[in-house]
Amino acid sequence: MIRVSWLIPVRDHPLDEALASIELGPNDEVVIVDDGSREPVPGAIRQPPRGIVAALERGRAVCRGEFIARLDADDIALPGRIDAQLAALEADPGLVAVGGRARIETAYDGMRTYVDQVNAGDPMRDLLVESPMFHPAVTFRAAAVQAIDGYRGTCRGEPIPEDYDLWLRLVRAGGRLANVDHEVLVIRDRENRLTRTHEMYSREAFRRAREAFLGPRLKGRRVAIYGAGKKGRAWMRCIEAYGGELAGVFDIKSGGERRGLPIRSIHELTSLQFHVLLVAVPRSALPRVRARLCAIAPDLVETRDWWAVG
Repeated sequence: MIRVSWLIPVRDHPLDEALASIELGPNDEVVIVDDGSREPVPGAIRQPPRGIVAALERGRAVCRGEFIARLDADDIALPGRIDAQLAALEADPGLVAVGGRARIETAYDGMRTYVDQVNAGDPMRDLLVESPMFHPAVTFRAAAVQAIDGYRGTCRGEPIPEDYDLWLRLVRAGGRLANVDHEVLVIRDRENRLTRTHEMYSREAFRRAREAFLGPRLKGRRVAIYGAGKKGRAWMRCIEAYGGELAGVFDIKSGGERRGLPIRSIHELTSLQFHVLLVAVPRSALPRVRARLCAIAPDLVETRDWWAVG
């Protein structure tokens, strides 16, 4: 039986370094999908240029492993990655996908900041802030991804990020995500990386994915918002669109109104009855907000009673 299938999509990029970095066991395999390269990739499944989702699904269909380890042609798997991830998956049947910390080679401060945040974060806690795992760093249970019908690149006809959407749907199906405490990947960032060039990875696409996950959970529920700015207003519209009730709006200071409700100080939170609280603040403010909520309302549990949202 195949233990791990390494799944690598590629188009017009050398694979030598990525392949050399894989620690391949005796019961492992490598599945490469050539998505329309100008020069055919030796040993790869070849298809016309149909995009990342089609390439991943073509490869996933032939992967025979109990686990599928992702890797991109740009990147390097670090020693000990697969052993650490398999140990976590085998020790906890509730885990469906496991990532880890990454190093990055990039000229872009924004990408470096994102990597630092994921490295220090928790995938379940940060699920609705931004994508909480690096796709080419993840190993997942093949059966869990098959059960939710694999990757997709659209929702209701609109583009969405295929990896982030996968994490969200795995959690919606009852699974949990984690990052091992181990450096598992070197990300070699390029100017023409898909995350910068494709509409699937726009801010609007990430917002659609988050709303598709959380929106149905808001129907018929009283929802409070902490954060009266742009993010908070977007979630107010989402609550309304999915049939929820905006129960209250809170911010650092009281004053003003949103959607006919007064903006109240967070210290008034315990005087309001609600089913769920959405915290829509900049990521840099989240540690302070977490500490404040813990002090004001210690009975509220993050990811049960409240979510940090992007």
